[in-house]
Amino acid sequence: MRLVLVLACLAVTAQGKYDVPFGNGWRFHFGDDPTGTGSGPNECVFQNVTGQSCTGMEFNVYRWTVHDCMMACCYNPECFAWQQNGDTCKHGTNATTCSGSGGEYQGGIRSSSPPFQRNYTFKDTAMDDSAWALVSAPHDYSINQTFFNNSEDKWHGYLPRNTSWYRKHFSVPAEWQYQTIYVVFEGVHQYSEIYVNGEWIMDHAAGYTEFTVRLDNITSLTYGNSSHNVIAIRTDGTFGSGHWYEGGGIYRDTHIVATNSTAHFTHKGVYVNPESNGSAILCSAEIESLNTTGSEGKVVPLTFVLSDAEGNKLFAAEAPSYTVTSEPTIISFLWSLPSALKVWSTRNPVTYRVQAYLGIEGQPWSDVEHFVTAFRTTKWGTKFSLNNVPMDLFGFSHHTSFAGVGVVSSPRINLFRVQTAKALGSNFWRCSHNPYEQHLYELLAHVGLVAWDENRDFGMEYTQEMADMIKMHRNHAPVVMWSFCNENSCSKTNQDTAKALKTIAETLDPLRPTTANMDPPGDIDLQYLDVVGFSHGNNQSFIDMHTANPSVPLLLGECCSCSSNRMAGREFKGCASGQNYPGTSLPFTAGSTGVWTLMDYFGESAKWPLVTSDFGQFDICGFPKSSAWWYRTNWLAKKSPTDPARPLVEPTSPIARVLNVWVDPLSQIYCVVSTPQASLYFNGVLQSTVSADESGYTVWQGPPANTTNITCVAVSEGKNQAAHTLLKPKAGKLSLQLIVDVPSPSTATGQKLFLDGKDTALLRAQVVDENGVVNSSVSGNVSFFVSGSVGRLVGVGGAPDSHLHVQGNVMEFYGGLVRAVVKVNIDCTSDNLHLAQYIDRDQGPLEYSTTCSSPLPDITVTAVSDSFGTASVTLSTSSDKSDHPFSVARANANLTGYTYATDIVS
Repeated sequence: MRLVLVLACLAVTAQGKYDVPFGNGWRFHFGDDPTGTGSGPNECVFQNVTGQSCTGMEFNVYRWTVHDCMMACCYNPECFAWQQNGDTCKHGTNATTCSGSGGEYQGGIRSSSPPFQRNYTFKDTAMDDSAWALVSAPHDYSINQTFFNNSEDKWHGYLPRNTSWYRKHFSVPAEWQYQTIYVVFEGVHQYSEIYVNGEWIMDHAAGYTEFTVRLDNITSLTYGNSSHNVIAIRTDGTFGSGHWYEGGGIYRDTHIVATNSTAHFTHKGVYVNPESNGSAILCSAEIESLNTTGSEGKVVPLTFVLSDAEGNKLFAAEAPSYTVTSEPTIISFLWSLPSALKVWSTRNPVTYRVQAYLGIEGQPWSDVEHFVTAFRTTKWGTKFSLNNVPMDLFGFSHHTSFAGVGVVSSPRINLFRVQTAKALGSNFWRCSHNPYEQHLYELLAHVGLVAWDENRDFGMEYTQEMADMIKMHRNHAPVVMWSFCNENSCSKTNQDTAKALKTIAETLDPLRPTTANMDPPGDIDLQYLDVVGFSHGNNQSFIDMHTANPSVPLLLGECCSCSSNRMAGREFKGCASGQNYPGTSLPFTAGSTGVWTLMDYFGESAKWPLVTSDFGQFDICGFPKSSAWWYRTNWLAKKSPTDPARPLVEPTSPIARVLNVWVDPLSQIYCVVSTPQASLYFNGVLQSTVSADESGYTVWQGPPANTTNITCVAVSEGKNQAAHTLLKPKAGKLSLQLIVDVPSPSTATGQKLFLDGKDTALLRAQVVDENGVVNSSVSGNVSFFVSGSVGRLVGVGGAPDSHLHVQGNVMEFYGGLVRAVVKVNIDCTSDNLHLAQYIDRDQGPLEYSTTCSSPLPDITVTAVSDSFGTASVTLSTSSDKSDHPFSVARANANLTGYTYATDIVS
């Protein structure tokens, strides 16, 4: 009877589930609560055992600093001892003993694991936080700090890591009083303690997996117009498991959900297996009842609906019904379709929409899940096959930080990353070394790249992270394997973890293979791996593995870490081609994500004053380096347009590129061509024609002083096939230009900013001569200003050694270029904004509007330089779904109109 009453109530409110933005109106305090007794758990004090030998220690995950290793132990009640040296961290139990001297490890031991500190003032509902900053999430609090020279934090970009607090005041609609209510956090770094109305609720110990906080079972929760609740989060970002910049805070999306308490899907409980040829689909749904009073034994229909990418309904099926019970129930069925669907591939990425209803379609229902997916078949042998077509895998490893925003990546920024990878010929994306944002996987589906998804922490205490990752991403067709770990983390000799992770994968997603990116020859028993990934492995390591295990598929997961700079070191030095072998050279390897990385990232720099890595083919701002052209040449221009591994993008014709930027003196000229030979011209006069090496690379002596233009020509069978000319900037008056790189047809990222409160534009300020030629030798600063309330400047980027505030408005020129990042400051397109306005007691800093104004406002951005003048651009905005990054990705999967890598002088 109760089920009938609840469904009748939901018919009045027109839906049975509400998913509401919850990222606005957070109060933020940088630093820990001074009333707490120290940082981390109470009495987290270790006796110093540095230099001693300790028994019963096991390798923990990557912990490259003493503080990381100690704090990971500190927060684990079952850890009583730690030791750290270099990149190695070990943890011990209460049976661990330490003695002796002369050892190489720093370490500590404790005799007990006291309860955590919970009596913080910052958790209290009545605490006055009116002076705290008002921020919106996603929010990275670490990127907003000042760079400092600290040798221990060189891995993290020389930015201070910190413990900080968030508080959000919110109301709960009266209509939700008999609903199941929870908040979804897609990512909080690193260790989170959650309090609601002053009461400790839970901790979450992983920075890369999402988690939910249930609210309806909290007795102090209040409802209705006079309700006032406070959720407080203590985020300890002073440690992590990454030897790169990991950020801090609520750095991914968050939303609040209300659904039927009598029958609803568990979080990420709906599963539609993408492993299908399009004729039949394996579907399942995990359903639970948190309030069965009066409803035990009631039957609730379960319906699946399949639509095309635009939302046009194709098929619907009634699955076996759910019978209300106090225990979670999994319902599975094979859905045979009336007609076959189109399969997804990297060259034709056809996507679909799935909706799963608890109830009858078109009638009141108690819960719904919806997501984008696609269908394809995969097979692993010596080569990877997609829909029975063998193809080599070519791709990049990645990290997520970007100029100006740190680890907060909007869908538009990630669309830029994905299109950039594809423009270099990539068909494969490695999520190194952790699960990524949900929206990235949907972008990969729309654009057409397969993905390697990677678990962060390897150890029996971290197995839940693997389960969370799989449930988060198993509906995404691009994901073709689950990785246990990376390099050092895979080196634990205990096989129990591998066995546990294999079991988790087979239980939650039985048709995808498991892998690991191991240091050769690999420590994980092959019975737990379906695909072997090697990191920094040479040809012989792959030959040895294949000889001993000829049926095991092999991949090069990572290699070489080739260093390069946008201004210096424009030559390839052989490293660009070297980091693709042996993954792409041996006949029995399936491919490679050996290129570390697509773009530079904060942290893991060579040394101070550098604050970013230098391994990317693009710098931290997304400006291309010379090595980007190695991939344009070898992964695109040199490949047959019919090669199934080759994306359907330009160039299909020959290319030539002068790799230098013009900074006198030019001692050598570097050129890459896709033809067997190259010719070089100074001021239009032929200097010579030479044979290019196997990767298309050529080197000449620099030009005489009077040279004003240098042309490289691709030559095949005596005929000129393509040419590129580098112009010397003219002396005289220089001026400032401001160019929109994203959204832009030149990057296949659209034309307008979508008013969803998240969308982000990337602007390029550059100094040019009277002919528009970039002058790469200039120095000085440029300032940025945004007019109106619709957009705001969120950050700037420049040189890899710049220590200017990246979330300020001033940056110095580097190679004549500067990056500015602008974000929309209004959301008038998200669902349930009327509820978001009601729920948020603090309005701002993002503006919610239930209707979009007409005409839609533009955003004007102005750049000002004392030396080079002023320049302005206008950013158009849109509320049309066709301008959302997902729609843009679908419409631009083949990169029609992409010219960014060709046009930009970097």
